[in-house]
Amino acid sequence: MEEHVTDSQTLIGPVAGGRPDIRAIPLPNDARVAFTVQVALEASSNSRGARMPEEAARRGLPDYAAESAQLYGPQSGVGRLAETIEGHGMQACIHVSGLVGERWPDLVAELARKGHEMVGHAYSQDEQMALMDETDDLQTVRRCTDIIEKVTKQRPVGWSSQGSRRGRFTVLSLLKEGYTYTRDFRDSDIPYVVAQLGPRRLLAMTRTDEINDLPISRANLPPSVFVEYFKRAFDQLYQEGQTAPKVMTCVTHATVSGKPWGASAVAECLAYVRQHDDVWCATGREVADHYLRHLPALEPERG
Repeated sequence: MEEHVTDSQTLIGPVAGGRPDIRAIPLPNDARVAFTVQVALEASSNSRGARMPEEAARRGLPDYAAESAQLYGPQSGVGRLAETIEGHGMQACIHVSGLVGERWPDLVAELARKGHEMVGHAYSQDEQMALMDETDDLQTVRRCTDIIEKVTKQRPVGWSSQGSRRGRFTVLSLLKEGYTYTRDFRDSDIPYVVAQLGPRRLLAMTRTDEINDLPISRANLPPSVFVEYFKRAFDQLYQEGQTAPKVMTCVTHATVSGKPWGASAVAECLAYVRQHDDVWCATGREVADHYLRHLPALEPERG
């Protein structure tokens, strides 16, 4: 592991007030689109659900229904999703809560062994990084990172905060801990360098709030909505990528798309991707490494 960056160095880039340098770069084998698939494997310290009776909540009683629903992800859902993704010749970016690594270390280690990328996803999903001061933010990033590294023997380089909602100090914490990309930005279909601290650069990786099984499920919409969002986005980016290559992802959750109906929708989307030439199916780590090799270092803004 590299030594931690000292606080005396200045954070520069769009996150510090600079303008983003968003530029299309050639992809391997002249691909039009680089495609990644995300799988959220999450856990919460407090699994009490919104439907818990008020009296039971006041008495601090456990919500067994919510606890059991959360268990579906590691016990059933993530295995089905992993097999679905592997069956299409791809590896997933698995966004792992540190708490999952503590409770199911063998599961996380096996997923990493199969070639899936482990992405830091905070320690627990009931923590809110938006409320954290600099010390707590860094401690949260470091705690999750160390758990994943201990379990998988691989240090994660990709990060996503809870709900991809970072705090004021999260970018700084990620740079200090050696991360190379984050999924916490929503403003581009092309990755760009969002911050630099000394020689270290952090890439804003593309993400989506639309091709995401969680809001679709919460709205009681059919899985065909996920598929339609996916295909429409892919077709548009594939067309644009002929002249300006793009990066696309989709968001799945082990507790949602890990269900049989969800996995079937994901399988339909991945099969659609495989019907097209000129698509680079990769992990976030691979995409980030490629972009950082081709993008220049940032220069401080001149007043």
